[in-house]
Amino acid sequence: MFYSKKSSVSRKFKGFTLVELVVVITILAILGTIGFLAIGGYSSKARDSARVGDVAQVAKSLDLSVVTAGAYPIPDNAFAVTYSGGTVWNQWTVWTNVMQYFKGTIAGGGLNEKPLDPLKNTEYTYSTLAFGNAYQIKSEYENDLPNPTAYYQTGNPLVQTASADAGNPTIAYVRGNYGGLTARTVTGSVTYVLAVPSIVTNSGTGAGNALKIESNALSGTLLFNGKPLLNASTYNPNARTNSGVVFTSTAGLPGSDASGQITAMVTALKSAYAGSDVASNSNVASLLSATGTTAVQNLGTAIVSNQLSGKVTTWGGSQSPGASEACVLWNGTTDGSSVDDCSL
Repeated sequence: MFYSKKSSVSRKFKGFTLVELVVVITILAILGTIGFLAIGGYSSKARDSARVGDVAQVAKSLDLSVVTAGAYPIPDNAFAVTYSGGTVWNQWTVWTNVMQYFKGTIAGGGLNEKPLDPLKNTEYTYSTLAFGNAYQIKSEYENDLPNPTAYYQTGNPLVQTASADAGNPTIAYVRGNYGGLTARTVTGSVTYVLAVPSIVTNSGTGAGNALKIESNALSGTLLFNGKPLLNASTYNPNARTNSGVVFTSTAGLPGSDASGQITAMVTALKSAYAGSDVASNSNVASLLSATGTTAVQNLGTAIVSNQLSGKVTTWGGSQSPGASEACVLWNGTTDGSSVDDCSL
């Protein structure tokens, strides 16, 4: 009888030590964190790019609609910012009514769908003047604006980048054609022109809840491109010279400077903005630096014509310009020369 003897082979299996496991887990955690932050940062920048694109499309639709309809749509569920009972501007969002306005005034209907913030899924803020064709659109940016002035269409508001955390929008991105100096309202037969550097406020709660400028409702609430969303400016129109009112009349806007009304308005504007935290706004800075009769009259003409939608057709002197020369300052010389300044 034969017996088969099986030899047993002793095998030892060596595993990872605790130290090695800790090192591997730590490395994986670090790599995972780096990857998460990279993806999160990319997503926030992608969302900011989407916001810029959305606001640009809204602005384009607004500009197309005003050509056809002659006016911009009122924001959906708007609240009014008022002075002495008269509306200065309306503000709320680009929503259903605005979209319907686009469809009714733009060939092809304008925007295909309502634009929404890619993070919050909320509508964009939109403001428009009650008197005069000007608007501003506001979205909320998650990162510093790389070049805030490049994103702003006109008006060049106060610009200063600030820090922001991805996923937590803290920077205002504002675009529009509001001139950044003056707005007007009418109460009964009285016209008021006020020193208002922005028509976007972070206050207001919707339709029927008017913000009264004379009650300091705008103190610390006005928003500017590239500035923090909260307490963006300490500027308060009601706290400035003459409560921010730079012109009052029962005969409407001045049509000439024959009685010095336009010069007086520019002087009052200077007093309203002097020493304020918006003095570095390019338009405000231009205003504050304007000296001399001709420069002040030129600036006042541009403000009345372009920012307040008025018409300046005659000036004192031996001759006067034609009715179509709304932005020409007639300098009163006998040779009929003029100074053309419609740039503001």
